[in-house]
Amino acid sequence: MDVSSRQDDSEIEHFGPDPERLGSLFKFGSFSLDLQKHALFRDTERIHLTSKPLQVLETLVRRPGERVSKSDLMRAVWGGEFVTDDVLVQAVG
Repeated sequence: MDVSSRQDDSEIEHFGPDPERLGSLFKFGSFSLDLQKHALFRDTERIHLTSKPLQVLETLVRRPGERVSKSDLMRAVWGGEFVTDDVLVQAVG
């Protein structure tokens, strides 16, 4: 996904089936995001992600079927920190 050329008020849309939530576990396709363990799994294999990409993924799976603006996503993950669009590109790239 190329977010570098999007306007500040652009939106990121979730595509595909909505994730199934089981407590702190979100399941989508062959993937599982465990919020309690801060871990992403494909079937039983753990996929290493650093903190920010995990937070981006968590923000998106908590809002299935919604359009999430880039500014909302950046606010949810980076809070009040001054950051450029590049940090989002790195997190989802």
